[in-house]
Amino acid sequence: MILYVLPQFEGLPLHRIKEFIAQLVEETDMMIDQPLLEDFVVDFFDAGGFE
Repeated sequence: MILYVLPQFEGLPLHRIKEFIAQLVEETDMMIDQPLLEDFVVDFFDAGGFE
């Protein structure tokens, strides 16, 4: 997910990426570490954090 999917979102507004992560967590049965994904997005996109 971190290496292949999230980098494809480059150029999208951060709120859209945040919505994707939240929807992924809600609608799948996979064990997903949401804080880890959000931290990656902040680091990768130099976003400064989610509000």
